[in-house]
Amino acid sequence: MYQKLSNFFDRLEDRVRGRLSRYPGIYAFIAGTCMILFWRGIWIMTDGLSGTEASSGLVWVLISTVIMLLTGVFTTSFIGERIIISGLKGEKKDIEKTQAELEEDEDLLIRILREIRTIKKEVEGLKK
Repeated sequence: MYQKLSNFFDRLEDRVRGRLSRYPGIYAFIAGTCMILFWRGIWIMTDGLSGTEASSGLVWVLISTVIMLLTGVFTTSFIGERIIISGLKGEKKDIEKTQAELEEDEDLLIRILREIRTIKKEVEGLKK
């Protein structure tokens, strides 16, 4: 039961993220607004730890969390904005990649780092 529910919401998030990534401005506006509402809700809850203020803060936290989960921003706001780029390219999430795909990505990053070092040495040579 849990696996089916998890798969449903994962696919839903992928579809929403894929569509929104075609409109980066709108995606950024939604993400930024939800992040502000989330932290504002936390702020309200901690200011008024009891009473109606805390409950209104909780409402804002819940609403913004649901929207951020649907758009894929909740987790990635703490990881990075790579989710937009991966959505545009139609890439898999790291968790969905096989070990071989992850090793290919690592090899690519190592090659890029070597090229950067080579270019840096060439630039330093030109300066002399």
